[in-house]
Amino acid sequence: MSRPQESQLIVTLPVYRDTASLEKTADALQEITPSISKDFILSIAEDGSNSSEIVERLRMKCSNIMGTLTSLLAHRILQLP
Repeated sequence: MSRPQESQLIVTLPVYRDTASLEKTADALQEITPSISKDFILSIAEDGSNSSEIVERLRMKCSNIMGTLTSLLAHRILQLP
């Protein structure tokens, strides 16, 4: 009997004007998530405030982290002021 294939897990971390705890939270998720799934992505949905620099630093440390600028993309897509 073969083992079931493990699914990929995507954890989304929303960020809204809170850069103080972002790196600590991302590090904690990097520690505990492998116990749930070996194949995971940490998606940081940022608002574009001061978080971009932190997300880039985290991406340099860990290849499974990706960042998205949610509010900026929404404004461009929806053409909001």
